[in-house]
Amino acid sequence: MVILDPPSPTIIESPYAVFRGWAPFQIDGHDFTIEINNLAVEYSQEIRVDLPGIFGFNAYVDFVSIPSSEKYELRVIDICCQKSEYSASIFVSPDFHEKIRIESHYRLLRRKFIWENLTKSIPVNLNEIDNRVSDETSIPLTQKSDPISANGYGKELWDFLSTFDDDSRILEAGAGFRFEPVNRPLIINQELFRYPSTDLACDLHNIPLADNCFDGAIISAVFEHVQNPFEVASELCRVIKPKGRIYVDVPFLQAEHGFPHHYFNMTRMGVQEIFREKAQLIHQSIAEINQTKYSIFQLINLFINAASKNDPKLNRRFMKMRLKDFLKTIDSFKLNEEDDFKTAWGTTSIFEVL
Repeated sequence: MVILDPPSPTIIESPYAVFRGWAPFQIDGHDFTIEINNLAVEYSQEIRVDLPGIFGFNAYVDFVSIPSSEKYELRVIDICCQKSEYSASIFVSPDFHEKIRIESHYRLLRRKFIWENLTKSIPVNLNEIDNRVSDETSIPLTQKSDPISANGYGKELWDFLSTFDDDSRILEAGAGFRFEPVNRPLIINQELFRYPSTDLACDLHNIPLADNCFDGAIISAVFEHVQNPFEVASELCRVIKPKGRIYVDVPFLQAEHGFPHHYFNMTRMGVQEIFREKAQLIHQSIAEINQTKYSIFQLINLFINAASKNDPKLNRRFMKMRLKDFLKTIDSFKLNEEDDFKTAWGTTSIFEVL
């Protein structure tokens, strides 16, 4: 049995989609395949640590590269016995094909821009619209085991984009999986993972593009995941023209999260430091989604959920507590070490010099 989310039948509106599912059988890339209209699609897997033997998958679909249809059929097939374990019908919205047409055109423009500005040889065929530009540092989706990275655009980011012309070249660094393409022809989606919506799959520490080729850049919720934020800041400033602007969003009081790793959180002075002598600060603010209330909510939620692993009834008791009672009894909430690391006040390490 395969459980799909969203359930079938479903209606899609975007050129890119992901279908999540859970199955009580081994999912390792050799035992089964996922198809849309008989064409294999890429997928990643997630292991349910709370449910041994249950494996999850995220099937990523690029409808731009699939022959147009009014209805699609998703199938999960057991390779060993060539048996269809699950099938689901997928229908399209009235404006779906027009979105496909626009994204197909824009994607060719983005590939052409990348090709013209490459600084090292990367195999790419511009005649095949589904061929992403990838280098040896990029990671296939089959190696992704954590949840999908997909951040939407808030008001602050749209305001930033409104200061550019429609045909400006914008690099979105660490774009994640872009469910709904931004309706601009030359926003280049860079990612470490090869999502269907990715234009350039590479390491931000070494962007394989020419100097001064972009008018601006967006890097949102990414700096905490790079090993050397100073190098990444330098690379961004290198590929952006003088006077070009960069939209930077970094976490401060956020719990450990993300893949491959979460290395750094930053104060407002910290983010200024990584761009020191490379770019001039124009403005700093707190976006609505970054307000202190969300830090408090996340930390309390993670803390209680982690403590509830040792006491399943704790969550219910906590919801009935007054704040002063919670603070009095906080020492009684016990976390395992791995959960404690994610929200700890600090960590202590001892190193031995090589």
